Amino acid sequence: MTVRSFLRRGSDKTRLIGRGILSPMRDRVPVFLGSCVMLAVLTLGACQPASVQRRGVPKASAASAEGQLGALRGSWPYRPGAQQSFYVFEQRAVLTSASDTVSRIDSVSSRTEVDFAFSAAGKTVTGMVTAFRVQGQATAAPRGLVLPFPFSGMFSGPGGQLLLIAPAAAACVTPSLPIVQSLRDLWFQTPDTLRLGTAWADSASYSSCRDGIPFGIVSRRQFHVSAVTEREGHVFLTLARTSTTAVEGEGTQSGEPVSLAGSGHGKLTYLLDVEGGKIVWARGSNTLEVTLRNKLRTQLVRQVGELQVDGSP
Repeated sequence: MTVRSFLRRGSDKTRLIGRGILSPMRDRVPVFLGSCVMLAVLTLGACQPASVQRRGVPKASAASAEGQLGALRGSWPYRPGAQQSFYVFEQRAVLTSASDTVSRIDSVSSRTEVDFAFSAAGKTVTGMVTAFRVQGQATAAPRGLVLPFPFSGMFSGPGGQLLLIAPAAAACVTPSLPIVQSLRDLWFQTPDTLRLGTAWADSASYSSCRDGIPFGIVSRRQFHVSAVTEREGHVFLTLARTSTTAVEGEGTQSGEPVSLAGSGHGKLTYLLDVEGGKIVWARGSNTLEVTLRNKLRTQLVRQVGELQVDGSP
């Protein structure tokens, strides 16, 4: 969820530099990316992502009005499948940064590939991040990142988001945990039974790190089933999610106190395969505004991002 990056314009292309968050250099831009609060990478790699097959909502086959009405009136248990699932998680963002009288616009995109499975009871998740790269930067690996790497997490109870319990290393030591945090929209709990109009919410407080500065995140998400599609007797649910996020932290860089604070909101639409117990795809957008301060300057950053999630067939 939180890796960081700064971009500086070279003579013919964007390249990475890696100093403090609030360096006096006027052309430093902190890059935010992802589902409201992913701060993009420490060091970014320039791998062109492989093509991903885009999926639309399955079209309903010709069926009787009675059958369609039955689908709309139905209710279904949704249980995440215990089988291993593969997802491609792609994020892109446009960032506007303003400090004193200087402002600039940058863009960045990332691609994460992940395999995971739920336990039989659906309360724990174990998985592996197999690939992580960022488009359009000089070739380099995030400092301290070793791929692939494993992770695990558990739901603490009803109304809670996934609590990541591995990797064990602190977020400020390795980028592994922040990368997994950026994938949180892959995991949620639902009521025992879903029907058209079913609504619920969850929340979480957790920690991450930016440029050696720890900070806390408070995330609140609201879900509701907005549509039902039936195809050859197979039911798909459209799930709409809105979210709000608050970020706050402080630390020290080069002996100087640094703080950051911000808030964001986002929307995401999922297509759920009821029988398979999995996300087929998800599409969404988000906005995040953050203020960074040290004793010399204040920097305002606004991120407008998009998110695409695609599962394997």
